[in-house]
Amino acid sequence: MTKGTYMTTTGRVARLTALALATGTLVAAGAGGAAAATTSTSKLTNQIQALGNGAVVHLHIALPASVPGVGQIIDQYISTTDGTVTTVTNLGAKSVGTIGKGATPIISDLLNGQAVSDLAGKHSDSVALVDQDNLAGLGLTLKALVAKSNVKAPNLQGVVSHSESTVAAVKLGTLTLPAMSKATDSVGSSLNGVLGTVDGTASTATNTISGVVNTAVDSLNSATNNAAAPVSQPVKDAVATVTTALDQLVATIQSAINGLTAGTGLVDLGIMTSQQTITRKGMAVTSDVKNSLAGLSLLGGLVSVDALASQASATAGGTPGTASVLHTPGVLTVHVADALTLKIGKTIELTGTLGDALPPALQDTVSSTLATVLGLLRDTLGLDFQPGSAVESVAKDGTSAATTVSAAKLILNPPVIASLLPKGEKLLTVELVGAQAAVGDKLIAQSATPSQPVAVTALPRTGANLPLTATIATGLMGLAFVARRRRRAHAE
Repeated sequence: MTKGTYMTTTGRVARLTALALATGTLVAAGAGGAAAATTSTSKLTNQIQALGNGAVVHLHIALPASVPGVGQIIDQYISTTDGTVTTVTNLGAKSVGTIGKGATPIISDLLNGQAVSDLAGKHSDSVALVDQDNLAGLGLTLKALVAKSNVKAPNLQGVVSHSESTVAAVKLGTLTLPAMSKATDSVGSSLNGVLGTVDGTASTATNTISGVVNTAVDSLNSATNNAAAPVSQPVKDAVATVTTALDQLVATIQSAINGLTAGTGLVDLGIMTSQQTITRKGMAVTSDVKNSLAGLSLLGGLVSVDALASQASATAGGTPGTASVLHTPGVLTVHVADALTLKIGKTIELTGTLGDALPPALQDTVSSTLATVLGLLRDTLGLDFQPGSAVESVAKDGTSAATTVSAAKLILNPPVIASLLPKGEKLLTVELVGAQAAVGDKLIAQSATPSQPVAVTALPRTGANLPLTATIATGLMGLAFVARRRRRAHAE
């Protein structure tokens, strides 16, 4: 498994899925008899197809040196789910809950677990892996790794495909390598340099955190000590509170840097859960995917992310007005050095109440100071991010619906250690809570004589119902185009 071959690259997934739908290979996901749902009150039945997939974490790490038995690159998906159903030509249903998927020795082996259910085989499955605690040489800890899945005939009502995967904790701790120590020492020295000191000419330096903070404190104090424009006692109290907080900001960042240089863990992931469910209710079919992550810490907490979740849901009923989608991209709330909080959604904003009690002019001083401090830290850490987003396609005639929630992305790549990493690689790249759901539902005349089940011994091109699959495929290809255009815009 190489980066981008599973599901987090939205455009690629959409194109591959569209191709599968258009060529009928998705229909081959389950092999059974050719039959369709019928009702006693209507001359119509329906043909359906649906898919859903989600991934909580895609982790890509480039190490400063090769680790015995692991190598220099770690690329791993953690907690994923997939499901497909069809009643076109044949009855098929498949559901897979995957604990981990990758090609990194040792790590991928320990996370390699799947619960696979297929209408043509086992209708339910489950798997649990052995916990690991501080695996020698890696500091690797894995807790509570389980997955399960189940399916039933998709011409029945209710849940026809369901899978889930849960991992309670994944930690990749301090690597006992001289090259790793050299890397953390280099990052620590770089951060100490940008932190600066409040003495001599550095007291107002605009390229150090201490200098920027000291300048802001001077401005705040000048505002309250100006006899020509005296201020009220509440404003004086607010200024005193903010100046103290700004002084503590420097101390907090220094403490975080000291923690890094004393030895640190690379990645600490909280509880991860992915679920996909495909349900039939009357003539409607719904694919629903949900992902959640309890939290994430990088470089010993120097950068951390709060809990986040995503959802992608699509419904089609085969008649006008019955198709709809629901999508909720993951919103990143990033903390830097335990001192600054950044909320990253459609817009990027600093969060917190520091300075809210100040007059507007002084609030601007505090806000610009925090923004400058954050900018200095981001540049030094090579911190970049991309918010989760969503695209959708809904047919007005109710025959199809699709939505893709792209993964939120966080990158940590300190420039000072670039020469220690493989060419073109970044230290840490984490993609979070991506999801996709698509459904097709076409009403057809009820057959006078039900088709008899026919055993399928191979899975060549299945001859899927092209008008139905083409509708879904067109929607997914459209999603791929929009996603690709958005990625290019972001890159520019």
